[in-house]
Amino acid sequence: MKVLVTGANGLLGHHVVNELLSDGREIRILVRNVSDVFFDLHRVEVVLGSFADASTLDEALEGCDAVIHIAAMVSHTALDYQPYEAINVDGSIQLFRESIRMGVKAFVFISSSNTVGNGTSSSLLANEDYPCGFPFERSYYAQSKIAAESKLLELSKNQSIRLIIINPCFLIGAFDPKPSSGKLLLMGYKRRIMFVPKGGKNFVSAENVARVVCNALEKGRSGERYLAGGENMSFKNFYTLQSKIGSYQQWIIELPDWVLKTAGFIGDFMRAMGMESELSTVNVNQLLVQEYYTSDKATRELALDATDLSKSINQSLCWFKSQGKIS
Repeated sequence: MKVLVTGANGLLGHHVVNELLSDGREIRILVRNVSDVFFDLHRVEVVLGSFADASTLDEALEGCDAVIHIAAMVSHTALDYQPYEAINVDGSIQLFRESIRMGVKAFVFISSSNTVGNGTSSSLLANEDYPCGFPFERSYYAQSKIAAESKLLELSKNQSIRLIIINPCFLIGAFDPKPSSGKLLLMGYKRRIMFVPKGGKNFVSAENVARVVCNALEKGRSGERYLAGGENMSFKNFYTLQSKIGSYQQWIIELPDWVLKTAGFIGDFMRAMGMESELSTVNVNQLLVQEYYTSDKATRELALDATDLSKSINQSLCWFKSQGKIS
């Protein structure tokens, strides 16, 4: 099986390529550049370009049996929906249509847990059937992923191609060059005092999600969504665990919601003035809720492992040290 991977130079992309290499797959990657690639480029075929550029798709898809589509616009700074729609919706649809035309047999679309309604406590965990709700329904990123899921599912009807949607939770692991989710670890590393929101996330090993993604090529049921998660944990408990792993002492203080909401209103004002910023009421509200999920479906059908989060945090910190981002 020859697999095309988009977004191979990101956090999840690196782990997916490494998993495919360990499986002995033929791999082609479609990336804008290879400046931040940390796997052996001699073991993959490289096509330079964008999946949103129709002129590169024939070359990228030629001879491929499957596509793993990871690349997306994930920034939370854009001031309107259009950039997200152009990349995450229109670009993904174009790639899917070309995949059908080129005879691709399986298409694995990497979406987000933000398209699924979140749970509210460790005793009430959300699964794939929970509809997206507040505050994620107001996020341009989540809106674009919801739209892409819906349109891809509609296009896949009565087609021979298999479409499998993976909804990863908050990824933790090495090979995070931007960094993306790794910013959360870097923000708290060795700070004497750490102020955190009262909310929490489902933290999951990037390695485990990559394994699920690769398993989906053959095991996933067409037209199905799979939440790929790990441990549900408050921000306070996450940073407590990180300080233990990093062997440093930290005083962690949970901020009152009103403090963060005030900051969000300031961010809204800045954005209204045309200044791009991640600070907004939408993004702040996401930090105040418990994004708690169950991944029973992916565990049953795609062999999702339950790796101790400590291992993934340690791997991430070690990698950031090797890159000189932390001491």
